[in-house]
Amino acid sequence: MKDIPVWFLYESEVELRKDAKSNSLAAGYAINNAGGSAIMTEVPGVNHETFRAFPEGKMDTYGMMDWLISQSRK
Repeated sequence: MKDIPVWFLYESEVELRKDAKSNSLAAGYAINNAGGSAIMTEVPGVNHETFRAFPEGKMDTYGMMDWLISQSRK
């Protein structure tokens, strides 16, 4: 996993799964500790359904599309 580009979005207000935030962060830290470069972004004001923080047509709030397009196989 350390060689695969990964971007974790984790919710700031976990209501449904109290472990969701810690699982995402633990995975990101494990990848980074192994030499990878996972990006971890907290999305404020949402719970388990992080994708709802992005209104239709505004998915690039964090520059994710530019990041995604810039990725390539090594």
